Amino acid sequence: MISYKKIKEYTIYFIVFIVFWFFKSKFDNWFNAEWERFSILFYMYSTLYVISNFIFGIVIGLPTFYKEIKKQGKWKLHLEKLLLLGVPAMFIVIISYFYLPRYPLFFELQAHSWESGLSLYATIFLGYVVISSFYKKMD
Repeated sequence: MISYKKIKEYTIYFIVFIVFWFFKSKFDNWFNAEWERFSILFYMYSTLYVISNFIFGIVIGLPTFYKEIKKQGKWKLHLEKLLLLGVPAMFIVIISYFYLPRYPLFFELQAHSWESGLSLYATIFLGYVVISSFYKKMD
């Protein structure tokens, strides 16, 4: 049976997603133009780029978080999920954007993550893992 309440919820989520995506793409275009003009420093560029993609991952995980908000109970944290999924993603993000490589292995990982888009996906994935790691448990 079709649930009109669910249709309404997902329609609102879809609108929020599209609006966020629109503003994020405008922000990214402006940001890249400023970067090409050397108006901003690399660390400022990388920090804001990571934050915007991290928030994008959070937006993707909002339906899961919304389901948990509606439940009764105390907030808990999936620590295993954060450790096994979040820490490797965070490692890739740190190596890709905030670490100046001194060892060839890290230089190769950094170069590969930029060329393949792994750093972008890891940042979005990290945002999703963080927001979806919170849940409510009945005591």
